[in-house]
Amino acid sequence: MSDVVSTFAPGLFKGQHVWVSGASRGIGLAIALGFAKLGAQVVGTGLLALSSGEPKGENFTFRELDVRDRGAVRAFGASLPDLNVLVNAAGIARPKDEWKEEVYLEVMEVNLNSIMWTSTAVRAQLATTRGSILNIASMLSFLADPDVPAYCASKTGVMGLTRSLAYEFGRQGVRVNALAPGYHKTEMTRVHWENPAVEQTIAARADVVFIRPAQKARQNSIDSEGDYTHQAIQARAYFPADGTGIKVGVLSDSIDNGSNALAAAISMGNIDAANSYVIPSQAGTGEGEGLAMCEVVHDLAPGATIYFATASAGAEQMASNIVALAQAGCRIICDDEFYNDESRFQDMVIAQAVKTVSDLGVLYFSCARNSGNRDSNMSSTWQGD
Repeated sequence: MSDVVSTFAPGLFKGQHVWVSGASRGIGLAIALGFAKLGAQVVGTGLLALSSGEPKGENFTFRELDVRDRGAVRAFGASLPDLNVLVNAAGIARPKDEWKEEVYLEVMEVNLNSIMWTSTAVRAQLATTRGSILNIASMLSFLADPDVPAYCASKTGVMGLTRSLAYEFGRQGVRVNALAPGYHKTEMTRVHWENPAVEQTIAARADVVFIRPAQKARQNSIDSEGDYTHQAIQARAYFPADGTGIKVGVLSDSIDNGSNALAAAISMGNIDAANSYVIPSQAGTGEGEGLAMCEVVHDLAPGATIYFATASAGAEQMASNIVALAQAGCRIICDDEFYNDESRFQDMVIAQAVKTVSDLGVLYFSCARNSGNRDSNMSSTWQGD
């Protein structure tokens, strides 16, 4: 849990009040402790008491509450003077037994109906703070498992109820969303992760594409996923190189999107205004994909000087800008642009410009996209295949 929390700014939720149902075990407890470690005042509820060995955190208190008891839920909700976030994580599963009527109804009451009771119980507080609700659904909101029909039905219902709550509560500024996790290593799923045979049964399902460990969470305003994917963040830790003294040219649609995205990127430190330049009159217009590319380059090589020029003003202008970037001193140039009339059989104006700068020692990288061949409807020009 600590590796996830550490990716967020310390004190991110300071001053916020959070209620997490189903907080005595598993995902609910992890969410409650995560909010608490990030500064929120958290109250967790559950039918099972916390074990003495569970870490509670200084901002986390626990109260026993049966979410099937509507009166108790209403009373508990009324006792909360302030609330910014409600997390509905209460959930149970009774494999093999859910075909019994009484078990089926119990699972539906805990997993689905309780969301209605808790959400309506604190609607007024959330409207006052313009808060949010997070409902925990499941991958079985979309898949089927004959061992847990009630669990599947209830979690599918969570998605529908979430949409209805979002529509109704949204009128008062309350956001309502659902999160549908897969298998996690909790008490509820112990039978799966303790028994390799069960895991193999899951893997053999036709609707399972792959099984892998959960990716580590990363969230901040500066380091991009590209920094981790290309392992530049590790490289900078071992080698005395951060791009200082190197000029990198970027070609794309535009350096801004018309909504001050560039100014926002500068204010967040995603772009170094003192070390970034635009070829005169070549800022371009578009969705700002060029800005995103510049942000990634800055993340990978924070000491590099970045030059930008549009590639969307026609093939001839792109070719001219390739040369202009090289003349500005760029020794690395990258683009994410393409033109459908570029021949595969002879160098046209863009390829000629790339050859010109390459002969000068420039390293040129062009995005290949997902294009393959025309027969597979992945290429706009016949390639002889």
